[in-house]
Amino acid sequence: MNIDYPLEYEKGDNWAEEETEELDGTSQAALASGVSFEELGNMLQTVNDKEKASADERQAAGGTLLEIRCTDMFEQLVSGRADRRERVKELIAESLDAFYKRKDAEIAAEESKKTVPDDFNIRDFI
Repeated sequence: MNIDYPLEYEKGDNWAEEETEELDGTSQAALASGVSFEELGNMLQTVNDKEKASADERQAAGGTLLEIRCTDMFEQLVSGRADRRERVKELIAESLDAFYKRKDAEIAAEESKKTVPDDFNIRDFI
């Protein structure tokens, strides 16, 4: 069955403008952040049972929570129960603490590489 029927478009078809208007309505909403389903699933398991998670799993969960913190999903997660809100705060704090420790160690390693020449004397510059 061969059907040949020409497509008819409305004059002044402004689909691009309609798309822009739809996106303008979502300016307050957070768009996709790049968090995978596996990361979300692991984060939820860690939030629900933090004691069974390893330190690395807790830090990863805290990092995922930081990435989704401005989304409706995060709001749903922390708005349900007060104990869950506390666990989320603890996981985020643990993740940030580990991040700052890593950064401090990197800075210390870089500074230890800097050496002062043996013949340097500050009095030569004063």
